[in-house]
Amino acid sequence: MDFLRKLKPSSREGSLALILLVAVGGTGLINPRFLTGDGTRDLFTSTSVVALLAIGIAPIVIMRHIDLSISSTVGLTAWVVADFCAKNPDFTWVQCFIIGPVIGIAVGILNGLLVAGLRLPSLVVTLGTLYIVRGLVYVVSNSVDYNAQEMPPSLLDLGQKVFFGLLPLTFLLVI
Repeated sequence: MDFLRKLKPSSREGSLALILLVAVGGTGLINPRFLTGDGTRDLFTSTSVVALLAIGIAPIVIMRHIDLSISSTVGLTAWVVADFCAKNPDFTWVQCFIIGPVIGIAVGILNGLLVAGLRLPSLVVTLGTLYIVRGLVYVVSNSVDYNAQEMPPSLLDLGQKVFFGLLPLTFLLVI
């Protein structure tokens, strides 16, 4: 019994580290591919978009606010970028890449003005923005979907390039 007491982590971080080790070990036993280099790369690739969004929303959370509209903003941004790139196949990946942040910044400025300028609760503002942006996607998209074959080759190549053994989004996270 004394041995078990020594294993008990003394801090919150120690508990989290132990839980993480058990989760990784258990997942590795169930799926041995998880512990390989390909499995690690797949894990980094699939979580990199969420991690980039988390980095962007961290200052908002640190200031004790919340942004519920981030997922709808990502959806609007993705559809508008796909629409512009599909309708302009001669666009370079740089032109396609510039469109996205402009939309995200515009929605962020709107939220910021309403929360900071009018002193409205961020929960209410961003919940409203979530539905407004989601409705805008439905109206603007008119149920049109785009697939990879409709995107410019330079944009598709960007998603396939590997830098220093990491995928581009993962590379951005490292920076």
